[in-house]
Amino acid sequence: AEPCVVEAAEGAHTATVIFMHGLGGTGSDWEGMCRAMRLPWVKFVLPTAARRPVALWNGTAAPSWFQVSAGALKVHSEALNAGAETSMRIYSKLRDDEECMEESTAHVLSLVQNEVDAGVPPERVVVAGYSQGAALAVNAALSAGVRLGGVAALSMFQPPRLARLAAEGGAE
Repeated sequence: AEPCVVEAAEGAHTATVIFMHGLGGTGSDWEGMCRAMRLPWVKFVLPTAARRPVALWNGTAAPSWFQVSAGALKVHSEALNAGAETSMRIYSKLRDDEECMEESTAHVLSLVQNEVDAGVPPERVVVAGYSQGAALAVNAALSAGVRLGGVAALSMFQPPRLARLAAEGGAE
């Protein structure tokens, strides 16, 4: 992953939001959002995904947390209008880009750990994201092993892995 943009807290730093961009975006795309929220006690960490060839875009390299295929996107769209049982049957046939998802999740969790090591309690750390970054945020929250302050998912694409985790009851 690329270096993070960090918007420091204006006052006493007592909470952190780690926000992941969507496919093809960068962390710096979200700097304005941080300033607009006017939360002086919050530090914002805005990582940028590594540039990878994106199958959905015919192999064009772009910042991407994990691979999204056109087939997975089509199946996701069809599952949105299906019942829960049908959706699970659809999702069970898809496989995620596990390697990149795990690599990106480990990166996010290392950012969470950096904040904890700096004295921010995990329950004061929120992971959030937009689109592909939202899916990564949810995956990281479910994989954290500690209770985080929250997770926010804006306009999330749901990879098959998350559908399976939800059906299995997710993390504790």
